[in-house]
Amino acid sequence: MQATGASTKTVNENVILKNYEKKVKEEVRLINENLFEMLKLLKIDDSSKSHDDLGLNKNSQAEIDSFEIEIRTSNLVKSTESLSKIVSDLKDLTILNDFKSINSQITNHLDFPWQYNFPPFFTLQPNEDTKRKQLDAWCDLVLNYCKFKRIYQLDLNEAQNTELFSNKKLDRKCSLELISVILDQLVKANRAEWVMSGEGKNVKKTTKCFIYWFSLDEWAKLLYEYVNKNSLQNTVCTIYELIDGDEVRKEPFYKLDRQIFFKNSEPGVKFF
Repeated sequence: MQATGASTKTVNENVILKNYEKKVKEEVRLINENLFEMLKLLKIDDSSKSHDDLGLNKNSQAEIDSFEIEIRTSNLVKSTESLSKIVSDLKDLTILNDFKSINSQITNHLDFPWQYNFPPFFTLQPNEDTKRKQLDAWCDLVLNYCKFKRIYQLDLNEAQNTELFSNKKLDRKCSLELISVILDQLVKANRAEWVMSGEGKNVKKTTKCFIYWFSLDEWAKLLYEYVNKNSLQNTVCTIYELIDGDEVRKEPFYKLDRQIFFKNSEPGVKFF
């Protein structure tokens, strides 16, 4: 009977989570839609409108646009409030221990940001302020995508044809120049590192780049905490045990790239 009761509880909890998942996806869809429409209204050039064809003067059209923006803003507020309520409800569920659990329990796919469906996002912008915002958005997307897919290295040439940098629906893809600029931006933020080849004066940058969706300091902290928790200081461990073994299957560094692992190995631990 107890087993049956536990099974029923698990089924009920899964149903609840599925219902919330549908609500979250719908609200996120609405937010993306409203943001996209607002951006079109804010970016549109009045001189390109056919006011005469519509029987409107520019002032009338401006009033309509302003009213439309107010509606979209109101919709965004409602969706945001709805998401806040969902988060609050989920935090109260006993099956979720903390807020971080929401992502892992109700999300099994990566939601791309609204900019990903905006064509200019795939072209390096000439305006410095716009370019800064564009690169910030790209950096966040690259880190989130690589974390979701557990990607530790990107090859500049191969990455161009992946869904990360190529939107087939828009028939747009980033140029190699833009991808290189994005990766350089991540390097400046210590969230990426170009793989180098050669020695001495002949050292040069390759087309491959380490992606640190956890920073090196964060990886080091995770490894250090695991070593301490399991009393592995001054012990002999195999690399396999620490990043591939069954004991670490639930650890964030499970299947960690070995080159990144060695950048974070703690003193006092010997590896074979």
